[in-house]
Amino acid sequence: MDAATAERGLKLVKRLAWLRSNSLPPSVSLEDLVQEGFIGFMQAMTTYKDLGKATAETFAAYRIRGAMADYLRREDPLSRTARKTGGHVEFVAYDDDQHEGAEDPCAAAEFNQLLKSLIDAANQLSRREAWILRKLFIDGDTVTQIANELGTSKAYVSRVKTTMFEKLRVSVIV
Repeated sequence: MDAATAERGLKLVKRLAWLRSNSLPPSVSLEDLVQEGFIGFMQAMTTYKDLGKATAETFAAYRIRGAMADYLRREDPLSRTARKTGGHVEFVAYDDDQHEGAEDPCAAAEFNQLLKSLIDAANQLSRREAWILRKLFIDGDTVTQIANELGTSKAYVSRVKTTMFEKLRVSVIV
């Protein structure tokens, strides 16, 4: 592949990634879409045969979109079925009366308010963050187990975990 073809391909990939990113949550990186799309472009260029049916650009656009879709499916913690049925991790409401009989009513009220703030903050997390939070604290999975299930690195899961904890900390403190 020559430099001019690669440059035209990169422009096409960036345009398709930008169009796709408009319908995605902000947690999905445009740069990651471009990277995956360019891999799709390179694969398309190595397999394209001019048979007069489609131009190389049209052929590449389908492969680029497919590579981006494959990437999004790999990164999505929900299965296709769960996604289709609208599966979303929802944190349940907390019963304020649970600590009503506590010895120190002020401490119980403070605890209830803190817990309510934490649940509200958890419900504002992205699907991926909420899923990782559930896997860590409800299912008791380790970062390694989560990374293996997602097909990503432990470092990626640790970064998501750190970002998630920071969001929760800021939401609860404010």
